[in-house]
Amino acid sequence: MYYHVKEAEYLRDYIVRVTFETGELFDLDLKPFLKGDLFRPLTDLRVFSSVFVHPELQILTWPNDAEIPAETLYAFAKGN
Repeated sequence: MYYHVKEAEYLRDYIVRVTFETGELFDLDLKPFLKGDLFRPLTDLRVFSSVFVHPELQILTWPNDAEIPAETLYAFAKGN
């Protein structure tokens, strides 16, 4: 099944409230994803807090083009 992120809200630290098109809502600590060159800038909370939902792809995105696919987020939220 394909998932889409409907809304994303920065809460605090590295926690983002993510709402999927299914209506499910999760507060996710995304710190484990902040590895590698593309994600390293996101360790700065000012950059991390600029998270948004890509309007066409419906995935989490940041201004530096870092992105996390909805399927990855959903599996992470469900503990898979």
